[in-house]
Amino acid sequence: MTISNFFILQINEPIRNDKLFGLCDDDDNLPAYSDNRQPEKWIATVDNPNECGVQFYPIDNVVICVNRNNQQESLCDGMLTFDDRLFLVELKERGRKQDWRSKAKHQLINTIKWLSQHHLNELAQYTVFKAYICNKTLPQFEETTIAEKNEFRELSKQLGIRIRLDIQATIHIK
Repeated sequence: MTISNFFILQINEPIRNDKLFGLCDDDDNLPAYSDNRQPEKWIATVDNPNECGVQFYPIDNVVICVNRNNQQESLCDGMLTFDDRLFLVELKERGRKQDWRSKAKHQLINTIKWLSQHHLNELAQYTVFKAYICNKTLPQFEETTIAEKNEFRELSKQLGIRIRLDIQATIHIK
């Protein structure tokens, strides 16, 4: 795999300590971004009641990940980091009829595997890992299936990183 180190990429994203801000992806082949001014564009809402300093790192359309067959792998839209926590985020705007959920899960799993293979030292500074699928058209919490829980449990065992999957449009910073 060809890799880029997004832990040291030039970041134009500010550290956010707003009580409420959003994550946006204009679906224009540009990176996702955080925003505190246009809630109508937010795909995910970040609820930050304690006003922690939260850094958003765009991944998709920034990091290029190529597999052994020289095909580009699809990664998640970005990650949020604060304190000892790392949250991976995939942003979707699709209804129930489309297979948005499995595609999002695949993108998160690709990113998790890529991180664990190439950035283990950087990951060591984090003790809490979550993967979020956020869908603006279905903003309420969606129960993860037993199969999804088992898949992430098995992935956690394989990689030695305990990571939980949440499917909801609000990311809670605690």
